[in-house]
Amino acid sequence: MAETGNAPAPAPSSTPAAGGDSTQPPPDSASPPDTGDVEKRPPEDSSQPSSGESQAIILRQPDGDDSAENAPDESKDTGGGGVSPIPMGEGVVLPSFSRPRYVRMEDVDALFYKGILSQQTVRPETFAPPDSSACWTLPSLPDTGTKTYLVGVPATVDDTRGGGFTMNGYGGTTALIGFEEMNADDNSEFERLFDMNAPVELMTIETPDDDETSWRHLGILVQYVSTSRNSSGQDPGFPDYEVHKYASDLAKKRWDSDAYVELEKSEPWTVMFEGRYRVLFFHRRSTLSLDTLRMLGEIVKFMHTNARAFWECGHWVTIDQEADDLSLAIHSGRVTRRNALRRRYQSLEKRALATPGFVKTLLYEPGLWKLPDRCCAWIWQDPRVEKLGGPKCDDLEIQLAETDLREPARTQWNTASSKSEWLQYVPTELKARMLSASERKENLICTK
Repeated sequence: MAETGNAPAPAPSSTPAAGGDSTQPPPDSASPPDTGDVEKRPPEDSSQPSSGESQAIILRQPDGDDSAENAPDESKDTGGGGVSPIPMGEGVVLPSFSRPRYVRMEDVDALFYKGILSQQTVRPETFAPPDSSACWTLPSLPDTGTKTYLVGVPATVDDTRGGGFTMNGYGGTTALIGFEEMNADDNSEFERLFDMNAPVELMTIETPDDDETSWRHLGILVQYVSTSRNSSGQDPGFPDYEVHKYASDLAKKRWDSDAYVELEKSEPWTVMFEGRYRVLFFHRRSTLSLDTLRMLGEIVKFMHTNARAFWECGHWVTIDQEADDLSLAIHSGRVTRRNALRRRYQSLEKRALATPGFVKTLLYEPGLWKLPDRCCAWIWQDPRVEKLGGPKCDDLEIQLAETDLREPARTQWNTASSKSEWLQYVPTELKARMLSASERKENLICTK
């Protein structure tokens, strides 16, 4: 997600007035913030019916903008130096603010998510606004030349650039800027209005319904893995979701290069290799050809040599490459290893299938590692949970262990709680041939 004030957002379009004219947004009040409340002003023409449409509300203008089109209207009394109301259609008038950093927000359920601007498709036809509105305190914004707006119930997410993203709203495209956090009082009011608990939501892993294409994973918006010319999706058994493009910036904010390097010191890929399945479940070693046995040994050697790349593909963290030189080096290194692994794996698989006596069903053996078609996204816990009144984030090693238990395909099934977790992806006719535990005991894949 785009952050407040990190970079300029697209310039907003003018908003249609009640009479059909376009009105440019007025500038930020020159007066310093005070403790005044939001002043609600009625429509100028009370004979017009009140509209149920939501309102676009100006939060802040860039400092130092002296252009004529943004000059304040001196002829109107704004009630304490605040922003004058702007008509927004039949009977709908913006409130006047004596404090530009305070704002009355209506219809924000589809836009806000646990104190941050939610970047996802908004469907107005299914949107239900809250029964009441509230007043949130926004943090000060750096002077980036970015105009900050909030638009209630716009249509669909249109673009993501710089410090904000745009949505098709009233009169065209309007720039929206999110803010990092709300204070404790604002967060409490937000949760009351929308029946939400931010710490709980940020620690929840949702299960999508059959008709859902996106959902939340530890507070990050995810979607099913995308398809391409060379791929129809994820391989069976592996996590089949990826970070939604509108949430990539949020995922990057959780990145910690030092914590990742510390985790790497424990070499989790070595642990994964040492804990691998070492026996054949569906094929008797005594019936396999010598060429096949040699190839099985070569495959195990390949797994050992490329264990780190296998592990990285199963634990693909969203890295903020711009955070520091170390982060860029980590990302570049893993991409190089992943690309090399893909080439070598495809070559090895072709040679294996061309080996005399090597049957394709051997590739279903859990002790022969599979390379997922798509790298498996690993989403870290949000470090803000503790600040929002929730528990402290687990250490990365604990998060890794929990992730591997929940999704054992990441470790090539050696963290599976039972064989049934991977057997469901084995063809029925092959499962019927599974050897007994006593038969498997000496039925080693490789004797070295």
